[in-house]
Amino acid sequence: MLVAFTGWTFLGFGNLHLHTSIAILSLAILESLAAYYGFRVAAQPTIDIRLQSVWRWIGFALSAIALSGWVSFVGRLFNISFLSELVDWIYFVYYPCIMVALFKFPFSSSRGTERRIFWLDIAIIITATFMAFWAVNLYLFIDLFRSQPSALLVLVFPLGDAFLFAGVTALLQRNVEQVGHQSLIFLTIALGMNALGEGFYDFASIHVNEIAISYTYILWLLGAFFFLIAAVVQINQEPPGRHLYPSRRRSILRMILPYLGVLAGWGTLIIMTFTSVQTDLRQQGVLLGALVLVVLVLWRQYSLLAENTHLYDEMQRLAMTDSLTGLYNRHYFNEMLKRELLRAERYRNPLALLLGDVDDFKFFNDTLGHLKGDLVLKIVSQTMNMQLRKVDLLSRFGGDEFAVIMPDTDQAGAETAASRIQAAVGKQSYADKQLGLSIGVAVFRPGMTPEQLVEQADNELYRKKSSKYARRPDDSA
Repeated sequence: MLVAFTGWTFLGFGNLHLHTSIAILSLAILESLAAYYGFRVAAQPTIDIRLQSVWRWIGFALSAIALSGWVSFVGRLFNISFLSELVDWIYFVYYPCIMVALFKFPFSSSRGTERRIFWLDIAIIITATFMAFWAVNLYLFIDLFRSQPSALLVLVFPLGDAFLFAGVTALLQRNVEQVGHQSLIFLTIALGMNALGEGFYDFASIHVNEIAISYTYILWLLGAFFFLIAAVVQINQEPPGRHLYPSRRRSILRMILPYLGVLAGWGTLIIMTFTSVQTDLRQQGVLLGALVLVVLVLWRQYSLLAENTHLYDEMQRLAMTDSLTGLYNRHYFNEMLKRELLRAERYRNPLALLLGDVDDFKFFNDTLGHLKGDLVLKIVSQTMNMQLRKVDLLSRFGGDEFAVIMPDTDQAGAETAASRIQAAVGKQSYADKQLGLSIGVAVFRPGMTPEQLVEQADNELYRKKSSKYARRPDDSA
């Protein structure tokens, strides 16, 4: 539909009224599909309850756009004039709904500084966008605003879209939990298309260019298409690991945003200066030199901040990683276990914990030396990691012990995973000695604390290990 309409538009569509009617109908159909899939996401029981709420509000927002499209189409089809006034009021519902959805997105940090930077980022994007809108067309309305203050409503749609785009862009930089990050990328593109469409529509309306207005529908159709893609991606997204290193790419994006805002503002000023007949060569030279100076200073500051960001990310990674095996360390394990227990308690999901201990590790350490013992730990950790799912968290618990947090896993699933890991480790050998691993399994029950779950797994591990060595008179562990 989108490809066919775009091709028809660029190849020449003949009847303008027919083209506009088909554009509105296509937009109503796409927005209705996007709203339907948005509500489907909200009804998915496997999706985080916070994301269900997000997509419910997105569904309401898209329903408002779809309804406005259907009302507009019916009004054009049957030539009902009063319906055109109703369309804007229905469309207006989209803005508060989508804003509620954006600010319901789950993201991790809630520090005061983080919240302040978040709102400053939004202000930067809105200011830069307003400068561009003002330079292109809004200044032409100034006399109309003075004589008819109610005409300020013309700013609601383009500035509303700019505010939404600013919000989703700033949110995209945050540590949004991976359960919603991929769909948020497509939501950003969708809102960007809508914002461009509103700005282009105002520009074309001011210059009374109906042909240019017809091209605006392509941008709006692209926005509806990416809303639909965002919902489909969210439905089909597999649950990713909840234990990810800090995203360097997202840190760079967060750092570069204010500089892009400054450059956008200066770029708008330079374009206005060089296209105005009232500025002389002296003003143009000074402004161009000022722009070069700003670019050089921003480049310098960016280079410094990039290095600081790299050092900070590396420090965070080291703080949660075991230096020998590269697995997560005990401190990070403790934090994640608390989070997963709260999640399991809240959503009534199963949760299992595996606690493993390398068999005969004393032999490798005492007979072959500690360096050889370290190699054994690396072999065991790598083998275990290959047997686990992406959502499972493997960490070095201490010494020759390893712990695995397994979300959405019951007793039978945990026992199966433990057997699979033991079989894989049993196929490994070092210094002509077969490796082995004893594993204790514990399953979360409502009301249990992290300490109780670990104690249950530890007791089960001790029982398994004692039973194994009881059958071996040459116990060397």
